[in-house]
This record gives sequence, C-alpha cells and structure tokens, in this order.
Amino acid sequence: MARTTNSKHRSRTSRRGPRTPFPGGEPLAVFDGMCQKTLTSEGREVLATGDPLEAEMWVSHLLGMFSNLPLVGESDPARAIGGRLVSVAQKRRTPEAQMCLRALAAVADGGLAGRAEKAMTSLGMAVNQVPAWTRMIGTARATSAWRASDLCGDQDSIMVGFRYPDGAEHCLLVLVDHLLGGIAKDATVLVVPIAELLAQWEGPDFDLVEEGIAEAAGRVMAAVTVTARTIEAPVTEDYTDTVALLNARLGPVAGEVSVRAPMAAAERERLARKFLAAKTGRRFAHDPDACLLLEALIEWRCDAGADPLRWSDSAVELFLLAWVPRRLIGPDALLRRAPEVLGAWVPWAAARARLPQFLAQEALDMIAELGEEAIEALSDQSRWSPAKQVAMRMLAEGIDLTDDDAVDEWLLSGAG
Repeated sequence: MARTTNSKHRSRTSRRGPRTPFPGGEPLAVFDGMCQKTLTSEGREVLATGDPLEAEMWVSHLLGMFSNLPLVGESDPARAIGGRLVSVAQKRRTPEAQMCLRALAAVADGGLAGRAEKAMTSLGMAVNQVPAWTRMIGTARATSAWRASDLCGDQDSIMVGFRYPDGAEHCLLVLVDHLLGGIAKDATVLVVPIAELLAQWEGPDFDLVEEGIAEAAGRVMAAVTVTARTIEAPVTEDYTDTVALLNARLGPVAGEVSVRAPMAAAERERLARKFLAAKTGRRFAHDPDACLLLEALIEWRCDAGADPLRWSDSAVELFLLAWVPRRLIGPDALLRRAPEVLGAWVPWAAARARLPQFLAQEALDMIAELGEEAIEALSDQSRWSPAKQVAMRMLAEGIDLTDDDAVDEWLLSGAG
C-alpha cells in the first residue's frame, strides 16, 4: 500500500542509513541535536500544512523510525528517544514544538504520551501562540468499519473511517496476512472518505462486510500484537510508520474478536473420505502414503484457521516450499508426492467450495511452476525444524517412529 501524499518529513532515506547512529559520546544526548533539527525543519513543514492528520502521521513516523534504531541498554528506543524529543520541544516553546508535543500526547503510548501532556501543560500561556487547528490533533473519531477478505481467506483488508470535528475524513487501511500467522503486514492512511474507498473494493474477488468498530479494531490490534511477537516480521515501511497511529486510534476502542473454531477432527476425516470416494481421489483410496499427505494438507489449512477447501497460489507455495520441508516427516519418496496429491485435491475442493474456476487454475499453475524447486526443498536440511532433524535421523537409522518403545530407547541411548 502507498500513501496518498508525499512530503519530505516522511522520507524513507533517513531509515536506510548506517545501523550505528552514534559517532561518540552518551547516546541519548546525541539525539538532542537530531530532535532540534527535526523540529526546525520537518516540524515547520508540518505546521505549515495546517492539517492535524499530517501532524499525527509525522509523529507516528518518527516513533516508528526511533523504534528501529539500536540503543544499547534501552528496551524501548522509541520511548527513550521520544523522551528526548519531549524535553527539547518543551525547552524550545516554538509553535512547531508545541504542535509536536500535542501530537505526541495523542499518538504515543502510555508514559511517553503522559510526558508530552505534562510538558504541554507546563507551557502555560505559550499555548496561545499556536494556530487553532492544532487543537484538533487527536480528536478524530471512528465512523464505520469494513473488512474485505479474499475468497481463499488468506488476507483481510480492514478499513476504518475517521472524521475530525471540522468534517475532514480519512481512513486507516490495514492488511492482515493469515498465511503468515495473522500478522498485520501493511498499513496506511488514505485521505479519502470511507465511502469512496469502499467503491474500490466492489466486485466478485472479495467478500466485503461491514463490522462494528470495536470488532474491527479488535482484529487489527490482535494482528498488531502477533506482529510485535514475530521475530523479523516481514512488514512494510508504511506499517512501521503507521503502527503508532494504529495503536492510538484503535487500541482504546478495540473489543472482543469472534474467531472461528478450527474444523473438528471428525469433520476433517469426513472430508477426506468424501474426496477418496470421489472420482478425482479414488485412485488414492488404498494408497497409505497419499492418505497421509491428504491428511497433512487438510490439517495444515485447518490448524491455520483456514478452510481446507480453499487454496490460493500463495497457500500452495507456502505449503510446498515451507511447511512440507520444515515439518512433514517421512521417507523422501513419500514427501515427493505432495505436489501430486495437492494437485488432485485443489480442483475438487474448489468446486466443493464453489470458488471461481480461475482460483483453482492459479493454484494448479503454481504447483506446476514450483516443479523441481518443491522437490529440491525437501532435501534442503536448512529448512528442517529441529524436531524434523531428529526424526529424520531416526528414520535413516531404521527406527519405526510409530513404535514408542523404540523411539524412547533411541533417545535414551544418547543417539539424539
């Protein structure tokens, strides 16, 4: 997703510099000069826009930038560096400094927001020197929320509309990627009314539903939490720039999220039997290896909270290049048949789920495209999980993994 406006204060160049920002001296003191420069250059540009949303987006960007800076001895660089920004702004007392404090109070979390609020209060009569529009910073309220889900359930695009007291509208748009564990992968601010944004999502390729604001906010905050807990989550730069604003806007109104329960084991087995009884799957009915692979592909989608009947090309790629090599245990000859079984399952499952034919064809095309790459991935031991590495060693030494006594004996022998 891309922002709808371009301004110097949101340039990404400052985030691509050297990872060590300290030329010498006490690290946090070095940031005082950076904060002063930020206020006198970027701050003045933002103040000149007369736009409370620009001020909030600017501060959110700064907090995202601070959070990525290495700061030895500080568990929260954004809070530590943001605290220096508060101190510098409080001392400068200029209109742009006061605007920055007001935006920090609205966008930052907990302690940092409190420090900014306290600093702003301490300025007394000086607050009368700033333009009246700055008082609208932090006053936008949510008006409605919608969720657009792709037909395979891999991604949700969650849209929340906002309006300032003067009637100016904008939207927050967040991409939640369920194939990657439900992380919030991308986020952006769109300076358009939500009605205008919804018009872009009309069509048969998405399920578009209106949601309560609390439920939509809850979905976003749950995804933001997953992202924060994921090591090196593959998020966009726009997400890093926007996450502070997401927390400020949606955190306070987030409610309980209704999560669909995974398909029960009995239903999974019933679905597999129906496939094996159908013309497409009949050839696998008395094939133990194929049945194991069938069970595995159903299990993978169900355990991820997805519908095992719905396979996108992205799901196919992740299954064959990531999950099977990393997690599935068995002889090489068995694992090599994963594309074959999946290729038989996809069109049958898509028809049963009444998906458009083009989605099944895209998935089949991906299976064919991966070809040898999927086979080569199986023997790439760098992809194997630690548990699979141990299990594959046992298989190589002739241990029957279904024999608990033999497995225990092997482990106790110190071979593992």
